[in-house]
Amino acid sequence: MGNSAFKDSRWDDAIMYYTQAITRNDKDFVCYSNRSAAYLKKEDLSSALEDAGKCIALKPTYHKGHIRRVAVYT
Repeated sequence: MGNSAFKDSRWDDAIMYYTQAITRNDKDFVCYSNRSAAYLKKEDLSSALEDAGKCIALKPTYHKGHIRRVAVYT
């Protein structure tokens, strides 16, 4: 549902769905990455950076986490 909301540019809904998923499984690095992307779209850079960091901490080899972190600074 989060991915669908993201594709439809419904950033707040996407964040809500990713947050629900993270609440169920706080080790889901993909949801942190996806929520970071939604925060980026909303220009909430501090939240995007925080989630990118959590993604990287959970899965350092997952390249999208690093991409999200770089996007905050560009």
